[in-house]
Amino acid sequence: MLVKKRVKVFLIVSLLAIFCFNIMAMAADDLGNLKDQYGDTNDKIDDLKGQKGDIVSEIQKYQKDIDVLKNSISKVNNDIDDIQHKISTAQNNIDVATKKLNAAIEDYNKQDALMKERINALYKNGTTIGYIQIILSSTSLSDFLTRADIMERVINNDVQMLKVMKQKRVSINNQKVKLESDKKGLVALNSSLVSKKNGLEKQNAQLNVLVKDRNQKVAKLDSTIKAEQVAAEKIKDKISSIMAARAAAEAAAKKAASAKNDSSGNTTVASRAGSSFNGRVYAILHRSEFPAGAHPYISSGYGSRVDPITGILGAFHPGIDISTNGAVNIPVHAMAPGTVIIAEWVSGYGNCVVIDHGNGLFSLYGHNNSFKVIEGQTVSGGQVVSLSGNTGRSTGPHVHFSVLRGGTGRENYINPSPYLLISD
Repeated sequence: MLVKKRVKVFLIVSLLAIFCFNIMAMAADDLGNLKDQYGDTNDKIDDLKGQKGDIVSEIQKYQKDIDVLKNSISKVNNDIDDIQHKISTAQNNIDVATKKLNAAIEDYNKQDALMKERINALYKNGTTIGYIQIILSSTSLSDFLTRADIMERVINNDVQMLKVMKQKRVSINNQKVKLESDKKGLVALNSSLVSKKNGLEKQNAQLNVLVKDRNQKVAKLDSTIKAEQVAAEKIKDKISSIMAARAAAEAAAKKAASAKNDSSGNTTVASRAGSSFNGRVYAILHRSEFPAGAHPYISSGYGSRVDPITGILGAFHPGIDISTNGAVNIPVHAMAPGTVIIAEWVSGYGNCVVIDHGNGLFSLYGHNNSFKVIEGQTVSGGQVVSLSGNTGRSTGPHVHFSVLRGGTGRENYINPSPYLLISD
């Protein structure tokens, strides 16, 4: 009866194992394709981000050029305002000079007319009364000379006054001509500045068009990148689902293999508490704390082995290596309560934690990425003492776990299998 039961269990387990392996094989094909898609999608995202970076650099360059142009336009505007102020001042001076010139011309014309009128009166008097009468009316030669001198002085004074007025008129006119010439130069300079300003504003408008175009391209790239990232996340979710299914299939296969061994009368328990420790033993690693698709497994046992680095046969391995399946920063838990006596770099073990559990029992956790405890700290069973890594003499991410009894020397290492726990 017992034999039939074992045969039945064997058949069921075998079928279950075959089913699990088929699932794993199918998942491997799908997983490979999805990983390729995921890689291609991320490459595309990186390429798009590179394009975006180039365009953003262009925008930054254009923006700097726009800032320079704005400063130049502002300076030209200030120059134009200054020139226009000078033109306005020059025009006011021209207006003032014009008024002075007109007044000088008017004074000259009046004086000229007055002199002509005086000469004409003398002439008329000379013809009616006659110069002879003026001379004959003189009482003496001295009186005659005096009368003649006065008449000459009057005429000379009028002539001299007209001469002065003419010089004044010429001077004012020259000043006006110079002012008009200066104004003409200022107007020409203003026209040149306005032309320069128009050119700068044209360049500024062209650069703004380029910036607008590049911003539109960046917006389009952002939209495309976002779409590709969504697609990548979907692929990643599919990969995670397949990895989870594969892990479940592997676990089922291992369970089936374990059940197969149990059915043949052999008892194999990979994770168990040892009877040599008087108290509860806690799991070193928890499967639930691993990322999707990763899981812990024993990669190297206690005792004699081939050194993974030197290749030497018969090398002694004073502990058990638990692979983290490529993952790092997995929480590492204390197997039992105790006091931390080492939390530092130890040659070979890298970042290493050693805990004294009392009664001469010690546990060691090697190749950590970082520490969660310090020396002298009291820890409880199951407390996180470090995060796993790949430090020290290591060929890949894993946790080295050792147990020592009676001391911390090389001769004190014992087989840690009874104390090793990998829980869900």
